[in-house]
Amino acid sequence: MLSKTLRFILDTHRQNQQKQVATVTLSREGFRRAIALERARADRNEREFSVLLLHGDALTSAVGADHWINRLAKRIRIIDRIGWFDERRIGVLLPYTSSDGALTLANDISHMTIPSPPIFSVYTYPGHWLPDETPTSGAASDSEGEAG
Repeated sequence: MLSKTLRFILDTHRQNQQKQVATVTLSREGFRRAIALERARADRNEREFSVLLLHGDALTSAVGADHWINRLAKRIRIIDRIGWFDERRIGVLLPYTSSDGALTLANDISHMTIPSPPIFSVYTYPGHWLPDETPTSGAASDSEGEAG
């Protein structure tokens, strides 16, 4: 029979392997499709979700973007999705997450970092939603800042 410590180590290793396999960086189209699907689920189940967008000097090169994507992949849950929101911004889709939860993630990410942390924006559906995808029922606004 396995000891509790050994079982914990094996379970943690298995979870890390699953997370690495599950973490795929979505293209812009794939990420927008994932947002649309999550929005439909949120409407159907009457719940919220958030999108965290990161941009800044650290993300302008392919090496810098890969570095951040790898850092994000180590920090997010299996149900979260990473993808390109547009040419300059990496997004993290956070199902079942309030704006406070997304801001906590942004702050955690900024403490993992290098000299120039990315600038972040948080959008939460159905409340403060993405400007180009605003629901017809209200105005959009966002929380934007520099984590740190």
